[in-house]
Amino acid sequence: MSIDSPRLQAWIARELQRSDVRLVKELSGGNSNVTCLIDTAEGAMVLRTPPGDTISPKAHHGVAREARIMGALHGHVKVPRVLAWCEDNQVIGRPFALVEHIDGTSITETLPESYDGVTAINQLGLQLTDQLAAIAMAPWQELGLGDIGRPDNFLRRQIERWLEVRRKAPVRELPALEQIGAWLLENLPPDGPTGVVHGDYHLDNTLCSTRGPELLAVIDWEMANIGDP
Repeated sequence: MSIDSPRLQAWIARELQRSDVRLVKELSGGNSNVTCLIDTAEGAMVLRTPPGDTISPKAHHGVAREARIMGALHGHVKVPRVLAWCEDNQVIGRPFALVEHIDGTSITETLPESYDGVTAINQLGLQLTDQLAAIAMAPWQELGLGDIGRPDNFLRRQIERWLEVRRKAPVRELPALEQIGAWLLENLPPDGPTGVVHGDYHLDNTLCSTRGPELLAVIDWEMANIGDP
């Protein structure tokens, strides 16, 4: 696939009225999909697409789900604005989404130099909590997300699913895992209110300001669902 192709440039010019389209670089993170920074005369944006070597004919569904959910949640949750979705494989070889570029950093093990240690960590922790609450409380039915997922019996299905994944692809010995799974299934709480579930929510899946502790956007929504937050 050539992301820096004339077909992509022409498509962006036609659909978004942007000119001088050029690939800047592939971005790190978002391991299950390819993430590229695209620059244009009218400003930067980000391209999200499945990896080129995938063998699954459904690989693009995660990116499609991500684009749909982000588009619905924009204005309710801190998410990048979705600019376009393309299902035409003739453009770059597979479907892709174009989203707003957020000028932030994904924090893993090291804080930006401008952050004030523990104070900054505490501020980010509170902001993470606020955004998680905003995601769970978003009016998903009003936003057109009522056909995503199966909210009924959500908690039981998550436990059973991940136990089965572990059984089929164990990486290392975890003797207590089956015991914990059995305990969870025996002690399921009653179903709570249904809401949006990000599916992979942690600090590394957000973009934060480099100037100070401010959470700018929640990213990587391909595992999002409707269920019990």
